[in-house]
Amino acid sequence: DLKVPLGGMTHIYLAESDTQFRELQPGRAPTWAEGVAYPSLGLVLLRSPGIRTGTSKPLEQVLRHELVHILLGRAFLPTQPPSWLQEGLAQVWADEVGPETTHTLSQGLATGSLMSLSGLSRGFPADPVRARLAYAQSADFIGWLREEYGTEAVGELIRQLSNGAEIEGAIHSATGDFI
Repeated sequence: DLKVPLGGMTHIYLAESDTQFRELQPGRAPTWAEGVAYPSLGLVLLRSPGIRTGTSKPLEQVLRHELVHILLGRAFLPTQPPSWLQEGLAQVWADEVGPETTHTLSQGLATGSLMSLSGLSRGFPADPVRARLAYAQSADFIGWLREEYGTEAVGELIRQLSNGAEIEGAIHSATGDFI
């Protein structure tokens, strides 16, 4: 669906303990992460179901999310994709968008704290509440784009952005519209 090359092999490891999950990291992973992807290394690290919280997503859903990070990250190498594109695609393609996303967006709208797409392109906020809103907005935009213009438009957006196009031009090329 994403119209990106698969790239090389991807190694997937399932950590049996928190210690093992931390020790397998080639970098520093967030303590809350259920999985982490390293596109340039072709590496996905997952926490096994036995060490995840009761509110965790199904392991298959976490794996789909991380595999999107691998594919998209490889498409942008040697640079990195914008955070909003990376997280929006991962959430939408892993079927993680639901009522909680809508609730987060409605809170952002009610408080006037929604961010512009160009603002999201500069990176996600460090504040957890604003970061959650950035994730929700990213997923909402990608979901809307796919629903309104189809998966072909999403693939074209990825191609344009990975080739260095500015966001406005990439969206126009993908949709034919100025958004």
